[in-house]
Amino acid sequence: MPSPSILQQLLDLFPRKGETIKILNPEKVDKLLLSILDGATKSLQVVTDFDMTLTRQHLNGKRCDSSYGVMDRSPLLAEEIKSKNIALCEKYHAIEICHEMSTEEKIPHMIKWYGGTHEILVACGITQSIVKTITQGSNAILRDRAVDFLQTLNEADVPVLIFSAGIGDILHGILQYQKALFPNMKIVSNWMEFDDCGILIGFKEPIIHTFNKNKSVLGTSEKSYFASLSHRENIILLGDSIGDIHMADGMEARGAILKIGFLNMNIEERLESFMRDYDIVIVDDQSMDFLNVLLQMILGDKNSKSTNDDLNAASH
Repeated sequence: MPSPSILQQLLDLFPRKGETIKILNPEKVDKLLLSILDGATKSLQVVTDFDMTLTRQHLNGKRCDSSYGVMDRSPLLAEEIKSKNIALCEKYHAIEICHEMSTEEKIPHMIKWYGGTHEILVACGITQSIVKTITQGSNAILRDRAVDFLQTLNEADVPVLIFSAGIGDILHGILQYQKALFPNMKIVSNWMEFDDCGILIGFKEPIIHTFNKNKSVLGTSEKSYFASLSHRENIILLGDSIGDIHMADGMEARGAILKIGFLNMNIEERLESFMRDYDIVIVDDQSMDFLNVLLQMILGDKNSKSTNDDLNAASH
């Protein structure tokens, strides 16, 4: 009897595979996994989105905050400001996830959305101290066992690039507040600019939105970062939108790129496109359990039994 494939071994360690894991091309995924396991952690880097990828999309039936949503739902901001931002979100988010529009058609709308949101936030005179307070009181919650995943990557000396179209100051604060900010991380995002009095005066250019998370927005610092990791030829890419699949574009790595997508909403209408663009699709699972199992395989299965016991317990 032939030995099970690497992919099958991975799936056998994950108790909820039938409910949440969708794969269009198992043979391709098996080859990618084999390359990544052969290279081990010394050849690995992780590139990940933040909002709804490292964080939960919902909890107990209620939607969790994105890094922009943190601002919209804070009691520290005037209702008029929040209403304007929410109206922009309702208008443009529908365009962002519309499967009938091309990326090229969506981009002008994303620029209007982000630009309008930034203008509203600047106009209301937000300070650095308010941003910190809002972040700590937010409903932006990391996925279950996401801290374990990020901590293990740090301990294994695997670099993590967080490539986010959110607000860098907010997601940095969320990671710090939830004890998930580690020295192996680099964040590329929309960063606020404050004056000498700590008042928001704008956002640093270029604006990063869902559909330009690629080499086109990278500065000298980011390009140097990628160049320094050229020996880490294998990449695990994590995202929750079709735009996220391009986050590794421009990197000098030439090995396996395993793309794992979290499909959190509008599942029926978006599943086909997700399965086409991502190698593995995780459907409405608000944890990092599958990634933790994969990471243990890459590390040599040192903790596979305890990890599997934890997963079985979490599934009940």
